[in-house]
Amino acid sequence: MLRYQLSHGNAVNILLNFTAKKIMQKCCIGIALAAAILTACGGGGDSSNGTSSAQLPPAPNVEAAATATIGDTYSYRHTTKNLDTGSRGFVDYSTRIVSNVASNGAISVQYLFHRPVIKAPNSYQQTSAFFDIDSAGQLLGFTSQGCRSTPNPLYHLVALYSISAGTNWKYSGVTSADCVGYGAGLPTTIAFEDSVAAQEPVTVPAGTFNAFKVTRNGTMETHARKDIRKRTCWWESELRVEVKCIDETSSLSKLDGRTSSDVKTDELMGYSNQKFARKTETVTRFVGYWGTAFEGIALNQDVTGMCTFLFDADGNTEGCSYFKSGIRFTVTGKVSADGSLVLNLSNGSAIQSFTGKLDNIKIISGALNPSNPSDGTWSMIQQGT
Repeated sequence: MLRYQLSHGNAVNILLNFTAKKIMQKCCIGIALAAAILTACGGGGDSSNGTSSAQLPPAPNVEAAATATIGDTYSYRHTTKNLDTGSRGFVDYSTRIVSNVASNGAISVQYLFHRPVIKAPNSYQQTSAFFDIDSAGQLLGFTSQGCRSTPNPLYHLVALYSISAGTNWKYSGVTSADCVGYGAGLPTTIAFEDSVAAQEPVTVPAGTFNAFKVTRNGTMETHARKDIRKRTCWWESELRVEVKCIDETSSLSKLDGRTSSDVKTDELMGYSNQKFARKTETVTRFVGYWGTAFEGIALNQDVTGMCTFLFDADGNTEGCSYFKSGIRFTVTGKVSADGSLVLNLSNGSAIQSFTGKLDNIKIISGALNPSNPSDGTWSMIQQGT
């Protein structure tokens, strides 16, 4: 039995159960992470799909949604507070990357999750999930750590791509999962009702947006747990994203009767939308572990080697080290919100610095000696991408 909390858009608790402990250890975490996103970002179902229904009252002020572009990113900060104790539980981060756009407007996206490790505050647990979304904004399925999950019927993401004040949605369905080599997990039943209020200004670290207020009341239930949720999101229709969500969840364990409650606040920290040339730069998009490699000559010696370091939420790193020919090399650095990067390589007696510009959140490289590129190269790749 696993309870895992993770946020994006609006956070949610999910309990997934498998009949074998090995299955739990191998694939439960991946499903829980992905399912958290599904239920968090899930919107109304289509009236033609199974048990879901959508009520769309006449409303002339319908907003058209944007078309995604490969490379668009949206980064969030998620803050959890335990309502039973009043204490803040943790702050974690996520970034959504558009990885593919079909001719009909369907998209594939990758979510990168970074959650601080409780006993090691300078470390993060890093996980990713991959989502396929149709042209209407409905989730077709999602994959994480070898487990494929499918909602039936499909969800919309927080709101329909065309949205108007006064709209109401209802949904009732089941999310099932199948893990490679381990089979199916027990289903999660989800039901909710959404309502859309008029646009209003909302301010988050990424800026001030005129957004629809979308309120949800719903439940999520397995054979061992039931969550009751009340969530409010502010949906920016041109960008097709939520810019802020506040999600209150009360949970009941059917196994021992224990209850808990918390509130999670999710805020857009920064984004880049190419179609509308809109963006707010944020260092949050670079949070996570980066593999750093050197190959060639620097500091008047062969520095070939690699190590991995962590960029924290401020763009700083405590660095990493590796050995070459008995010499220990240490790598430190810093990245700014606009992607400006400085790497420092030290052999204990001298330091050489390298600069570059992270114009994406996956990879960057450069010459060890710009005046003599044949000396070799350095590179950085974000793990999990």
